[in-house]
Amino acid sequence: MTTPHVTPQSHQSHQSRLKAARALELLELGRGVLWSQKRDGRTDLKLLGAASPELAESLTRVRVLLEEARDPSAHTGRKRLLPTR
Repeated sequence: MTTPHVTPQSHQSHQSRLKAARALELLELGRGVLWSQKRDGRTDLKLLGAASPELAESLTRVRVLLEEARDPSAHTGRKRLLPTR
């Protein structure tokens, strides 16, 4: 069995792809951290509720669903806002 000859250029190309993949991985990780921080920074919906009660209620439901997805025990003692499937 013969092994293909690895040229310095192909090795360098492979290393560049590995670095790009790692950079993308770190970028995605950082994006996840930023979204998590953004999500945890709750905005008061009182003004929105005064202007558009339906929209404020919809955003509240989304918040609850996101919290339940992150921590299934988070809805303990609360009425579920959406029916279970």
